[in-house]
Amino acid sequence: MRSSVLPVALLLVSAFALSSCGGDRPENCPDTSMLASASIVSIMRDGTAPDPANELYTVQLGKVTSTCRLSEEDRTSEEDVEIKFRATRSSSGEAATYTVPFFVAVAQAGKVVSKKPYMVQVSFQAGETVTKVDQDIDSVVINVDRDKHAIDYQVLVGLQLTKEQLEYNQAHGRYAQ
Repeated sequence: MRSSVLPVALLLVSAFALSSCGGDRPENCPDTSMLASASIVSIMRDGTAPDPANELYTVQLGKVTSTCRLSEEDRTSEEDVEIKFRATRSSSGEAATYTVPFFVAVAQAGKVVSKKPYMVQVSFQAGETVTKVDQDIDSVVINVDRDKHAIDYQVLVGLQLTKEQLEYNQAHGRYAQ
């Protein structure tokens, strides 16, 4: 996998949110969503062309939810985000663990104001073709500008894709459902 990554800003232009926030939330909290174009990644076997027949494994974002705490005095919104991942592989092979990069970003008016990278471990037991992982991200703090409200911001979750991975998704219509 190449180390170059596609900027989140480009993903914002090409993507629509798939999943809204849930849970106990004050009504003025920011929305929490995943990006459609960054919701799935297929990793190819080493030395093979990008083709569905060459997929080693695929990771997909599932549901993204959050809880929110607003502080009018501090002009902040603090989000705790829960992300559900689903990974698949085509054949039941030996046990394997993979590290998958993803990000949590904060956007306002279509512009990314902060972005933090994370990693999730995806493990398959011997013979297993599907596995699920839940990841909690505590305390995504949004500092609300003086002329804005917390609801003017959005928390975005996506898998960190290379340009080639994004192109593969686009060519194969591979987005979360």
